[in-house]
Amino acid sequence: MRITAYVLPYSTIVASIPFSTGQGLFIPIDDENCWRYILMPRTRRNPRNLGGENLFAVPGAPFTVPAQRGAGGIIPREYTADNDYQISREAQRYGIFSGVSDFVSQDLMVTESMGPIYDRTQEQLGSTDKAISRMRHILISAAKGLAAGKEPPAVGADLDFRSIRGAEKILEPDEDWRLLGTDDDPVVQEALGFE
Repeated sequence: MRITAYVLPYSTIVASIPFSTGQGLFIPIDDENCWRYILMPRTRRNPRNLGGENLFAVPGAPFTVPAQRGAGGIIPREYTADNDYQISREAQRYGIFSGVSDFVSQDLMVTESMGPIYDRTQEQLGSTDKAISRMRHILISAAKGLAAGKEPPAVGADLDFRSIRGAEKILEPDEDWRLLGTDDDPVVQEALGFE
């Protein structure tokens, strides 16, 4: 089970094992472009070593991530449209479908190459796209409400944003997925010292 949290208006907390608090911010700068920031707070504790070694830290792992190349702070992009995202046909032949060895840059390559506005009028969403449909409904309703002078969702709410987390886990039979990443999740309690 993977739970990625979306925080209105432009923040995403991507699922991770055992849970995550880092945020991806997609901040609109005009009608066709946005800035993308990824904020990663200190390394979270994982006392039980759930999920095993970090996929990107295992020797011989096919992918890298920007944080491996820098000590923190602002990490400059090495994989860009100007250098064709350093696509390697050799890497494509031996296990990396996209040919881009940097994991984060694969996402950037896809989103940047789509062009400014993608026409979704002919898109056919199915039952497995329910979350996409719901998110679009929420965003369109919020935009229409804002134009009508209504307060956007989650603004002014009495909410501790530190409690919003993404989480990932292979569930045991009858385990309640709704606990993942919450303060009631035993893994979160142990990692944050709530016990």
